[in-house]
Amino acid sequence: MIPVDTPVDILLLRRVQAAVRSRASDAARDADALGERFAALRARGDRVHLREEARYTLEIEGKPDAALALALDDWRVQKEPLDARIVLEAALAAHKPAAARDVVDWIAATHLEGERLAALAQQANTEIGR
Repeated sequence: MIPVDTPVDILLLRRVQAAVRSRASDAARDADALGERFAALRARGDRVHLREEARYTLEIEGKPDAALALALDDWRVQKEPLDARIVLEAALAAHKPAAARDVVDWIAATHLEGERLAALAQQANTEIGR
């Protein structure tokens, strides 16, 4: 079970991902607990952990459209490689690669390197028809 006093959302997310992937008996309970934590953050108007919430929404809840909306909100504020990755993954999962056009352009403009990002950007470009 997720320790309630763990203050780091990314750590909680990683624990839930591991529990779900390993099919731990408490995976659903831990996923629900993390979902409640994100709901509490939203209720307070806290938008700091959008990347983690987008990852949770995509991987744990299986809601690519909702994850894409969160990832794009995050992208408007924060532009780091991990932010780019979740936008690309959510856009591709939602079958909306054009939604990631700004990210693809940013990767090209900044000459950002990374095997996984390059593969995702290439896939998005292919699906966009570029």
